[in-house]
Amino acid sequence: MFQAAQQAGLDPDRLRFIGAIRLLQDALPEFQMTAPSQLPALYQRLLRDLARLRLPERRLRSNPRLFLRYCCRS
Repeated sequence: MFQAAQQAGLDPDRLRFIGAIRLLQDALPEFQMTAPSQLPALYQRLLRDLARLRLPERRLRSNPRLFLRYCCRS
């Protein structure tokens, strides 16, 4: 995921972890059946596919903390 994000110019935290796991599970049989000379091209395709698994942009959240003083008179 780091290499895929690096090639795409992204922060690795922007990629979907579960999506990457599923993509890798699907890709393993193809890697096993591919000729060794074709593995670098297949790896590059895998990195491009991983980079497409982006999380949506996070919305900006602003929740200022309020400190309230409570006076209790007994």
